[in-house]
Amino acid sequence: MHAAALPDCTITAATAGTLRGLCNNSKWDEAERLVVEEPLADGGDSKRELLATLAHALCEGGQWSRAHTWLDSLEVAGRDAGASACNAMLEEGARTLRWGFVEDLQAVMQQSGIQPDERVFSDVVRKACSSRRHHLAGLLAAQLLESGQPLRSYALNQLLLLLGEDQQWERSAWFFERAQEVGHKPSMVCYTTMIRQCSASKQWERAEALFRSLQSPGQPSEPHVLLEVLGALGRAARWQRAGALFREMLAAGTAPAPTLFVRMIKIYGSHGQAVQALGQLQEMRSRGVGPTRAAYIAVICALGTCRQTAWIPVVAAQAQQDGLALDCGMYLAWISALGKVGAWELVLELLTKMHIDGPEPSAEVFAAVVSVLGAHAQWETLVRLMEEMRERGVLMHLEVQRSLYSALGKQGDWIRLERLIREFRAGGQELDSGLWNSLVHSYGAHGEWECAEQLVLEEMGARGVEPTAHVFHTLIKALGRNGQWPRALSMISTMQERGLGPALETYHILIKVLGHNRQWDRMEEMLSSIATAGLKPNTATYNAVMKALAKDGQHKRLMGLMERMLESKLLRDAETYNLWILSCTRQGAWLEAWQVLREMQRVGIKPTLYTYKMLLSSLDAAKKWDLVATLLREIHDTSIPLHVATFDTLISQLSSEGRADLAEELLTIMRELSVAPSAETFSLLISALGNHGQWERARQLLGQMNDAGMKVGPDIFRY
Repeated sequence: MHAAALPDCTITAATAGTLRGLCNNSKWDEAERLVVEEPLADGGDSKRELLATLAHALCEGGQWSRAHTWLDSLEVAGRDAGASACNAMLEEGARTLRWGFVEDLQAVMQQSGIQPDERVFSDVVRKACSSRRHHLAGLLAAQLLESGQPLRSYALNQLLLLLGEDQQWERSAWFFERAQEVGHKPSMVCYTTMIRQCSASKQWERAEALFRSLQSPGQPSEPHVLLEVLGALGRAARWQRAGALFREMLAAGTAPAPTLFVRMIKIYGSHGQAVQALGQLQEMRSRGVGPTRAAYIAVICALGTCRQTAWIPVVAAQAQQDGLALDCGMYLAWISALGKVGAWELVLELLTKMHIDGPEPSAEVFAAVVSVLGAHAQWETLVRLMEEMRERGVLMHLEVQRSLYSALGKQGDWIRLERLIREFRAGGQELDSGLWNSLVHSYGAHGEWECAEQLVLEEMGARGVEPTAHVFHTLIKALGRNGQWPRALSMISTMQERGLGPALETYHILIKVLGHNRQWDRMEEMLSSIATAGLKPNTATYNAVMKALAKDGQHKRLMGLMERMLESKLLRDAETYNLWILSCTRQGAWLEAWQVLREMQRVGIKPTLYTYKMLLSSLDAAKKWDLVATLLREIHDTSIPLHVATFDTLISQLSSEGRADLAEELLTIMRELSVAPSAETFSLLISALGNHGQWERARQLLGQMNDAGMKVGPDIFRY
């Protein structure tokens, strides 16, 4: 290994040549003595250059412990001397994965004002991210950006991805924005990553703003970027906004990619908009892009979610008219849709239809049918189906086995389950981690925690299958569900012995277990245990503790935890405030809940629909009807969609309190907010008015029902 060329500096040629020769011949002791004995010159610059060069040579020679001891001697504050060698050392340390050395050298360079090299720091950030050293990667990236130099796009994207996986949304946003401030234009990949993170963190407004910043008014967008921002709006229940943006981009000339239509179908379906989902098929047809098979499958799934399964045969017939044969994928979606509405008999009819008309049901189709029968406790039918699957040779398929283990475990039919496992093994197959996990879950759900523990700690190893962290997490949940929280805690050391962490997710699960078992002191102690394990509790960690406290009415403890969170300088998110409001609601502290909402808005965190629902519940219980009306109008101003069911619940409560006048006022508010009353809304109001002798007004509402074409139930006429 040869030392690198000396940087341009003021070291005498003789000294430089001597140092180079000693390093080339691995005479490290003599090289170190030469540097120590070199007299100071030029204010110490020459000596500093020798130190940096020696440290670099030691790195390249693999003398890491020696190089480490010289880092403290690199006192080059406010000077550029040794910058080249220091950057080279940093690169060498990352190449050989000497992260402790890299971290110490980064601190020395920052304290001494040594100029970071853009290429080197970007490469080291990328490598640190690949090694999941997100803290070090963040330090290096921040140092480079603070020096006014850009972080290259490949490194920035890697850093954003890593921070996103750790749910450090605000840090991601800081790096993204800081990169732009120093004059760097992030790549399209970086923008897509940030939009995806905004979606995951429910920051739909920021996602849309990022998307808009990429677009010139009236210009088309990149379909894959539009796909991400539509997803963000869909997850935030902004289906109307997603539809408007989609239409706007199509009008601007964005290519009508089938994947975009599929995404819109899924968004409409997940929010109960069956008609709009169906409309996308016609829109695709008018634009000459299908409909595709994926679009039809998405529509069938959407109809299942909207509980409009009667329309599915029409959609299937239309697909056939468009030249698309009904394949197993379409039948799979159809079976799933029928399962959601409990129509297991129709599922069996579909299976028969496949046997007659084709295609032959795949193992995945049989697995879906098993899941439906199990979910609706059709055990005798399931047993008959098992025999049919055995005859058709699909019983031993992995997907079928997983569904059967889940269904039989849910029933607690251990005899048939163990017989099935023996048959599976007799066929020369062994259970994979997923099947073991299903068994552990089933045993735990039926109180057989000893069997679950034995499976993970003994039998899996005996069968040559190492339990994964996911299997251990399932076991911890099973133990916690059955009151065995001390045994659940003992799994930390077991996982460590097997090289499985534990990770932060493990501690979050243990916090939930302790909360379920009302072990409040131990749950709070868990926060200290996380730090002892070398992990850093984040906002999600504190939220997990707060959730358990809020659900059990431990308001005083929750407030203490809020203070502790502030001391740790952790940012509160929407979930933190929601849990605070939930705790207030459980205490009947409606005024404090109202103040929390205002505090939430003051610090710039957008309340969610769940925030408002909890506060409405609190005000409802306290009979603060004037504030209820105020809050409903405020919700409308935030563009959060209000559902008719929310109003129906409030009207029902007002009716029972004898406040027919306020119940009718809610009808006026509904119309102001463009929320269409349902037949149930009118029925509740007519009931309230009838009970208080207001017959004329009740008759007027009945007339409005008839005008709207609503079906009038016989119970209404008794008033």
